[in-house]
Amino acid sequence: MKGFKKKCSECGMETKLQAISLQVERHGVKATMTGIPAMVCPRCGEQYIPGEIAGKVIDLLHHILDQTESSIHQAYTWTEPALASPQFKGQLILSLA
Repeated sequence: MKGFKKKCSECGMETKLQAISLQVERHGVKATMTGIPAMVCPRCGEQYIPGEIAGKVIDLLHHILDQTESSIHQAYTWTEPALASPQFKGQLILSLA
């Protein structure tokens, strides 16, 4: 799959495609996004999110945090259309830290 790192740069082990979670905090608002497709090293746990997907995740997190800094708790469902797989449906949960 294009953009997916096949070997871990830390230990050299072959990576595996998995859904991961990412948590970001800004101004007391915590955002947790699940179901992000990434290549993960089974030996050391190093995670690699392909650039295009990482950019979309970061843009979405910033947009949602910008819109909800005054909100206490909201949930959003997202899918990554570039990966036509129900394995990578996830959720973005925002809450006060």
